[in-house]
Amino acid sequence: MKKKLLVAILAAFLAIPTLVNAALWFDETLNNDTDFAWTGYHIDVGMADAFTISHTNVIAPTDWTFIVTDPIAGLIPGGGSGYVGTIDYYIGTGSPIAIGAEAEFGFEIPSFTGVGTYSTAQTPIPEPATMTLLCIGALALLRKK
Repeated sequence: MKKKLLVAILAAFLAIPTLVNAALWFDETLNNDTDFAWTGYHIDVGMADAFTISHTNVIAPTDWTFIVTDPIAGLIPGGGSGYVGTIDYYIGTGSPIAIGAEAEFGFEIPSFTGVGTYSTAQTPIPEPATMTLLCIGALALLRKK
């Protein structure tokens, strides 16, 4: 049976008292159960209320790098409108996340108060060789028609 690549969406409801200024941590160890090695990973973070993503408290695999894009108004993952920011992880000088291997990805929202919802959409990025083979296969199929 062939595995399909799906974008994972996580959604939850938060209630943090307005008198408290709390930091939210999202930290997850993921198993690469796709059919390709990962050379990048993309996370969309959406919240109903305005927020920021820490540019210094980001967790990435060893020797990987990342770019944080500050939240702007938009449609949040899973539906609804609010604010959306992104974290794009890149292989840097590290190694790809092999099929069956684990990797830890995480980030901090350093300040959030009030009641709101959040959701994330996560997408692994295949190594270039896998993408090249997929494109060649698609072109071969198109040529046969």
